[in-house]
Order: sequence, then C-alpha cells, then structure tokens
Amino acid sequence: MFHFKHFRGAPTGNFSRPWFFTVSLISLTIVVSSVGLAQGAPARVKGRPFTALELTDQADVILHGKVASMRAAWSEGKKKISTYVTVSVEEYLKGRLPEKSFTVTHPGGEVDGVGELYTHMPRFKAEEEVIVFAKKDAKGNYRVFGGDQGKVSVMSEKETGKKMVSRAVSLDEFTASLKTFVNEHGDK
Repeated sequence: MFHFKHFRGAPTGNFSRPWFFTVSLISLTIVVSSVGLAQGAPARVKGRPFTALELTDQADVILHGKVASMRAAWSEGKKKISTYVTVSVEEYLKGRLPEKSFTVTHPGGEVDGVGELYTHMPRFKAEEEVIVFAKKDAKGNYRVFGGDQGKVSVMSEKETGKKMVSRAVSLDEFTASLKTFVNEHGDK
C-alpha cells in the first residue's frame, strides 16, 4: 500500500495530477505481473497457500540436497529471465531418478545487470541445503512447484548441530512424514 505522505509533492485530495496515474499504472502492472508469474507452477490454491500434503501429492519430484550452482539466462527474444538451479542430490524423496544432480528452474534472476524479481518465488543461495518440490512443465523442464513454498531451507541448530526445517521440525521428522505420505499414496 502506498502512503502518499512519503512522496514529495503528493496531493492532499486532488488525484488528477499525472504522477498519481503513473503510480496507479505501476501498481496495476505489478499486481497483474504477480498473478501470471507462476509459469505453470501455481503458488496458491484458490487464494490460499498449499499444504505440505498438497505440495507432496502434486509434485513430480521431491529431493533433498545442496545447491551446487545457479545460472540466470534470458528466454528467447529477451522477454523473461529464468534462473537454473542445480542441486547435488543427497536423496530423492519422491520421483526417484538416477541422476545425482537435478536442475530446477524458476522465474526471475539477473543477467547483464538487468534483474527480474517475482513475488512468491524461491530464492536459493550457493551451498544452501534444501528440500525442493518440483513439477515437470509442458516443455519437459522441472520447475519449482508451489512458488516459494516449493523450496524448504535446511538449517543446523547452533547448540546441537541438529538439522532443522523450522524451529519445531527436524529434517528427519519432515522427510519421514513426506516418505510416509508418498508410500501411502504412491510415487507417481
């Protein structure tokens, strides 16, 4: 939400000035862009976030590993930027593949000093330990499924060194529940 008092020369009630329409058009562009950004991997279900079980059920591949490399590139015609994240796989939790590395794509990134940033998309860091939910798109590429929910960071507790996915849930508990769900509902 814009707070007009932060803009120099903002009107106190007269919204007929051209700058107001410029700000409105920029706001509308951001909202419209955000709605269509998922590129085949919706980040929400009917206006609400996915549950872990929905992510697990709908993802084609779920893996645990460490980010090995990241590369951003323009699409054909320089219309969009996508980032390609390669993960060294420690374990496939669903969709067991023979590859020890797995590349997943998500919209946005930076190329030649030009950056695209999308809301509700994951951000990866080099050497980061992650769990990734991925879905194959129509072109056969794997994309992060569920937007920013499709990437779970794994951290170590400072005191114990225990790997955690949140303050209350350990990596072992999380992966065990994912495996149980996959075993009960089938590994599509």
